Amino acid sequence: MWQPFKLSSSSNDDAGTTIRAKPAGAPMKSGGEYPCHITSARVVGFDGESRATSLLFICNYGEDEGVLSIFSSQDFESAFKPEAKFMFGDGSKADLNRQQCSHAHSTSIASTCDPYSPVDICVADLGSDAIVQFSIKSGRVRETGRLAAPQGSGPRSLMFNPRHNHLAIVSLEMTGEVWLIRKRSHDGCLEGLGSPVSILPSDWPSSDMAESQFNLGRWASDALWSEDGKY
Repeated sequence: MWQPFKLSSSSNDDAGTTIRAKPAGAPMKSGGEYPCHITSARVVGFDGESRATSLLFICNYGEDEGVLSIFSSQDFESAFKPEAKFMFGDGSKADLNRQQCSHAHSTSIASTCDPYSPVDICVADLGSDAIVQFSIKSGRVRETGRLAAPQGSGPRSLMFNPRHNHLAIVSLEMTGEVWLIRKRSHDGCLEGLGSPVSILPSDWPSSDMAESQFNLGRWASDALWSEDGKY
């Protein structure tokens, strides 16, 4: 389940800024099991007209398979309605404990300077070892490609560079690595740039550490760029 909330803020010289949230609509089914990530975008022409539509993209990690659900609203003040749902099916099975099925973990939006151009949505599928790419144009959502990540790496999160929007960084949860990828200019498909790089010390973890009991102490969380896109 998920539920929209409306945020408001107030300032006080002594206490600083207070953020308050109140429900802005009834709870809705997320379209899958274990919703774990939500992203929003404003898309012009989604309803066939020149106005912008608010879209929500919800990743459902899933028990039996990962699911991407898409909801729309004319603005964040009005009710959302379901638009599309994509099931990702089987996993890579590289790790039989964690990758028997797909697990949609997060989405990232490839920004564009043209509000009328297609919007690219990329989903990190931890269970399938893949980055799944979708394009949104004129009210249609379709899968346009898949970039295979290294087997057993478990893509968790990706973020496009704020200055160079053809570049993205991917965190590989299960191997504790980050991976630089790009969107090719001639066809818009994703490709990897070099090999993933470990974010862990070479001697991590030692055998007597508690961390070594889970996934051999290897993990990576959210992938982020600095505001200037340099780091």
